[in-house]
Amino acid sequence: MHQFRTRKTFRDFLYSPVAIALLVTLAFFLVRIVWGSFVGYREAARARVVAEARALELETEKTRASVRAATAGSARAAEEEIREKLHMALPGEEVIVITDEEDFSRDEILADEETLLWQRFVDWVINR
Repeated sequence: MHQFRTRKTFRDFLYSPVAIALLVTLAFFLVRIVWGSFVGYREAARARVVAEARALELETEKTRASVRAATAGSARAAEEEIREKLHMALPGEEVIVITDEEDFSRDEILADEETLLWQRFVDWVINR
């Protein structure tokens, strides 16, 4: 009989508000720990993707730097440096400037061409 009374007392304690509050509190903290681990894992995965992309960029830059270092003494490398940094060109080379259509209207372009044609005609008559 004593054994049944002990079971009933234990069961009464489990269903008491104090025990339920303890279990809810324990469940809350466990959920919080699991959620924190999940968030940490997700941030670590994102950081890993960023680090891998950065490592790939650095590897590409290393390859470019080694190619530049290998060709640093050549004439072609010197020519590239002059073209890129000083914006110079070889004699006889031409530069083509491409502009947006919004910069000039068609009427302005035609007016410039007509003026140019008219100027050419006047120059031809005078120099003849």
